[in-house]
Amino acid sequence: MYVRDVGATLPLWKDHGQRLVTGLAAVSPRLVQMIAAFERALRGTPRPAALLLCARIRAVRHKHDLWHLRADVYALVRQTYDRWEAQLRIDELDDLFDLSHPRVPFAA
Repeated sequence: MYVRDVGATLPLWKDHGQRLVTGLAAVSPRLVQMIAAFERALRGTPRPAALLLCARIRAVRHKHDLWHLRADVYALVRQTYDRWEAQLRIDELDDLFDLSHPRVPFAA
């Protein structure tokens, strides 16, 4: 008769204080790439404001949510640099989305 080592198997029930699930909940790899691109677009911006916006970016669950955060990214980059740098970064973010209509620059 074969007897398995009891200590070598994982328990079926979680231990006290152990999380049931780790990581992002059902987020596609494409969305993770888009989130990383949005975080890169904030490079060089003031740290406190960038951290707040990064928290909002990481909380999204759909690419449409990221689309609406573009204006906040634009405003923060424009405040730190200028409107041309902000527009350049927004153009890079726009390339992540499937756009069926022409892009319109943000208002100055």
